[in-house]
Amino acid sequence: MFVWGDHLDAHDLWRKITPAMARYRDGLVAAGSSVTEIRLPERGMHGNSHMMMMDRNSDEIAGMVKGWLDQAAR
Repeated sequence: MFVWGDHLDAHDLWRKITPAMARYRDGLVAAGSSVTEIRLPERGMHGNSHMMMMDRNSDEIAGMVKGWLDQAAR
């Protein structure tokens, strides 16, 4: 599971990291793994940093992750 905040294209570091993560994701898929990506801005959640557990909406994000874990564990 990948959870992405916003403004990834606004910082040099994230512009370097995101293509590497995409290659990693593609490698997981090629190896037969199930991969889920949650892009928070596409769900109307904006302003998240890379430290989502410390952001104001961390409980909501934790709820999404828990829901995914509950479903994936079935």
